[in-house]
Amino acid sequence: MLVGADLSGLEVRSRSNLRLNLSRTVLHGTDLSGADLHDVFLRQSFLSNTDLSGANLSGADLTGADLSNAILNDAIVTKEQLAACESLKGATMPDGQRLKSDHNPDGPTFEKWLKSKDRWEDGENGDHS
Repeated sequence: MLVGADLSGLEVRSRSNLRLNLSRTVLHGTDLSGADLHDVFLRQSFLSNTDLSGANLSGADLTGADLSNAILNDAIVTKEQLAACESLKGATMPDGQRLKSDHNPDGPTFEKWLKSKDRWEDGENGDHS
């Protein structure tokens, strides 16, 4: 168990499932792109500036996690998991859209991004029927 460990800058090259409890772990600036993190406990972890593009986060516990400025392009993650995070400020969402932050003041908040995704799924975006 690595609860509370500081793994800043860690690079995971294997795509095999880590199946770890990484709760309260510092993973700031970590390259986890393409990692298989399904069912991993990331509760209250510090994942700011972490590259999670293409990562499989299905079933991962992200409750209270800080994903500020994290990159989630093409990540497998649910809106419910993202809503449980402590912070998504400046995060790049799975669809490539970057959320509002000090460096991106025109970006949407998570709530506005979420509403736009709900409209998309309900077929309300006329250009993408």
